[in-house]
Amino acid sequence: MRDIYNKIKNELTNAGVFAPAFEAFIIIKYIFNKNYIDLRDEDITDNKIKKLKNIINKRKTGYPLQYILGQWEFWGLVFKIKEGVLIPRSDTEVLVETALLKIKNIKNPEILDLCSGSGCVAISLAKERPDARVVAIEKSKIAYSCLIKNIELNKTSNVEPILEDILKIKLNQDFDLIISNPPYIKTNDIDKLQREVKFEPVMALDGGVDGLYFYKNILNNFINNLKKDGILMFEVGDGQAGDVLNLFNKKNFYKLETKQDINKINRIVFGLKK
Repeated sequence: MRDIYNKIKNELTNAGVFAPAFEAFIIIKYIFNKNYIDLRDEDITDNKIKKLKNIINKRKTGYPLQYILGQWEFWGLVFKIKEGVLIPRSDTEVLVETALLKIKNIKNPEILDLCSGSGCVAISLAKERPDARVVAIEKSKIAYSCLIKNIELNKTSNVEPILEDILKIKLNQDFDLIISNPPYIKTNDIDKLQREVKFEPVMALDGGVDGLYFYKNILNNFINNLKKDGILMFEVGDGQAGDVLNLFNKKNFYKLETKQDINKINRIVFGLKK
């Protein structure tokens, strides 16, 4: 059993996979529905070995494991994903964590999630706060189809999905929290990303020339949809926190804060509307 694990890990290592030990663990658990240390001889059938080899061969090309498996875990929940949908990342869990902390004293919070993608942020918030009403807006039809599936999969009927472009939609309602993990990679940096990220949709990555295009537009277009003292919260890229804070200042937000992710990068920026 250990030989199987080590063989997968070594093949992934030689193929330049960033976290081969972790991925070997995930692949085995996916194929056999148990951890490798719990495997028995009777679990290892020819059919499962064939599936295992197919996954490894595809992964060695750089194709993301998340797309190969068709699902990924985020905030302890399972999310269906496919090519054309931004992959949920552990860095984004700090966005959910911070949001939950900031709305803990608000009863029946009204939440708007912009650029919702697979719905990992909206659904995680809705799962933790069943008294909340969460509106999730996504432009991509592919991502929206996953959003619908994930709402059903995670039994979060308090999420209202909307297929629409956030740059065009006008809402006639106010929210306690507006939250977003928008595209924030500079256009010229897209080609420099690691090979796995290049399989992800450019629509979900490209934040314009300065990487700030969506932050500026969200601040301009949705400020009037925040209640008094309502919270606007963003995930930002490495090194962008200062620029986004400046955008908040120009709109007279107060109690501005940043929050670091597990890698000590200022990943979250948020403030309150005056």
